[in-house]
Amino acid sequence: ARLTALHVAARKGNLAMVKLLLKHVREVDAETAEGDTTMHFAVGELLQAASGLSPRRLHASVPGQIVEELMRHGFSLVHENRQGRSALDVAKQNRDVSNAVQEMATAQRQELLSGLQRKLSSEEATVSSLELALASNFSELQEELNQQGSRTSRLLDGLQSQVSVLQSKAAENRGEISLLNRSLDSKISGLNQQLAAEQDRVLALTRELDSLKMWLGLLGSGFAALVLVLCVRMRQ
Repeated sequence: ARLTALHVAARKGNLAMVKLLLKHVREVDAETAEGDTTMHFAVGELLQAASGLSPRRLHASVPGQIVEELMRHGFSLVHENRQGRSALDVAKQNRDVSNAVQEMATAQRQELLSGLQRKLSSEEATVSSLELALASNFSELQEELNQQGSRTSRLLDGLQSQVSVLQSKAAENRGEISLLNRSLDSKISGLNQQLAAEQDRVLALTRELDSLKMWLGLLGSGFAALVLVLCVRMRQ
């Protein structure tokens, strides 16, 4: 359990950095010591931005775009922290934020459903591990959103049916999926190593800067003492 660069980028509302890090992230539900995921941080920022904004404007805000980007990459709204609170629970503290998050989830489901339908209609359709992860996350989300009304329930039932079809198709292409997974894991591992190396460089530079500041402070103190001695001698 540790605070990752993606956690920090989401908490700072840095959309460009979030998009960059999402190209290299391997573990979508990495937790802090308190069990908070990146989605907890992103929804928390959306909650702070909620004052005076409609759900539509919240959706278009930077925190809203970060939440949507995380959904698109398979981050879960129902993953619970050590206190048993999910990102969806955080959103429910404000009705407009809750509505905005539900609208985003619905849009993501429809986008995923359209994509799956296009793939299933093609003879050359293949299934990626990311799509399976998204289907799994939306299946978890179903239990939470069932309480929001019959319309949401019908949409989720339709998604579940499409996921079942997708899983059946995935079973037929198990060999190809396994190969794609190994290739994807290898690439992500390499990118993670590069990111870790860059972080180590930044840490080393920070330490060098701190050391330089210390020496500059010592030189400043010595210079002040020298000026004081000269002033005393001039007075004598």
